[in-house]
Amino acid sequence: MTRGPNRTAILGGLVAILAAVPACEYQELSVTPRNSLFHRLSGEAPSNGTARSLEPSPIRVEHPDGTITLFSRSGRDLMVHIRQTLIQNERDLFTEQILSDMTREEFLDRNVDPEAAFDELKARQRDVMQFFGRIGPFGEHSPMVFMEPQGGHVMRIRLTGMAQQGLRWTFMDMVLEEGSWRLRWFG
Repeated sequence: MTRGPNRTAILGGLVAILAAVPACEYQELSVTPRNSLFHRLSGEAPSNGTARSLEPSPIRVEHPDGTITLFSRSGRDLMVHIRQTLIQNERDLFTEQILSDMTREEFLDRNVDPEAAFDELKARQRDVMQFFGRIGPFGEHSPMVFMEPQGGHVMRIRLTGMAQQGLRWTFMDMVLEEGSWRLRWFG
């Protein structure tokens, strides 16, 4: 009968290997080009000498004169702005920087002040918050959420499956205007 290797010999070999590991020198090898996206994400400066920060850009900037500028680079940013302006009753900020030009013009075409859009959402704030709650913290990148192009720079963020059950609104349309996402409307 042939027996396997001696357990003591195996354990001794493992201990020797583990003892040698701290003595090994680690050397990082870079195989990504110095100007690639992955290289920039590493935190090192690009090879052209210009440094880039990995700090996230703020989505709400309050200026010394008291004015506020909102940046919506994603649907999630837009949802944060809608939520915050509703909670803080920032009607003017909502109308000027969140509501899309398309929607604002539709209100004006019907002889209705675009600020009425804020009033409508304020009256239906519970529906808005339930919709955002189902989407979750990852916004349009959440499970059970689809992004659907609607044409004319309009994107629809739609809840799917069981996530939409019991909600009055199951989608939000947003439009890209001047490099920022703006609210088209809910449905």
